[in-house]
Amino acid sequence: MMVSEYHKMDTLTLETFKEARSIVVYGSTGSGKTALVYSILSKIEDKKIYFIAHPKPKIIEQFGYVNLNSIEELEGLQNCVIFWDEPQLSLNVAEYKRDMALARVLSLARQRNILMIFATSDTRLLSPRVEAYIDYWCIKDCEYSMTKQRSRVRNIIQKNSLIMPEGFKLSSNEFLLDSRKLQLNGRYEFELIDNWSEELSKPYKLVENSSKTREKLAENSSKTRETQLKNSLKKLDENSLKTHENEINENKEVILVTQTLESTGEIANEV
Repeated sequence: MMVSEYHKMDTLTLETFKEARSIVVYGSTGSGKTALVYSILSKIEDKKIYFIAHPKPKIIEQFGYVNLNSIEELEGLQNCVIFWDEPQLSLNVAEYKRDMALARVLSLARQRNILMIFATSDTRLLSPRVEAYIDYWCIKDCEYSMTKQRSRVRNIIQKNSLIMPEGFKLSSNEFLLDSRKLQLNGRYEFELIDNWSEELSKPYKLVENSSKTREKLAENSSKTRETQLKNSLKKLDENSLKTHENEINENKEVILVTQTLESTGEIANEV
């Protein structure tokens, strides 16, 4: 059960995030993490905003956002905002090294005056090494029992539960905000940006669409092969018919020649 009092996202302004160098949005898949990030980004007007390895770069261009193909491109950036959605999907390092790689990125962001925002549903990324770099924690709906013991996420849920944290539940437009830099920590409600869409919410759905495309191509390929087979059989039938006709004609010629020879022989005998 959650506390009944909550704050409006409108109370969070650009000044709220001015001192932040890192924001993590954690929650279960489908809890609305990406929607919350876009809402936060809509409040930032004075900095260039980059995405890391977005699967559909075209859809973020409408907002003026720029896609970085890899985390290595961060090397040449400063004084900007970077959003990294599900880092575990694009980190090209061994699983046990991912939190270390993320910690290095967060450390570099602090030195370059970069606001680093990342959203994840993987608690393995949120190791104590990474937790030390996080300024703002935004917790979306998730399974309390699946959070790590003694983790910051679990602690935040416990602080915002009236009775038992196992009953933790948030609506898609709610999140918990926790930071040592804020006085108003607790539950917040936010609104979707005006041009929010399903494609923005689930950019990795491209894999499913690709699968459907492959199925369609396979279906078309099957139909093409079937047509080719029919044409081949038709052509084979036509060739067989021609061959048969040729054989008949040849037989007729043989018969005609034989009859002619026989007639010639009979005439010779009579003479």
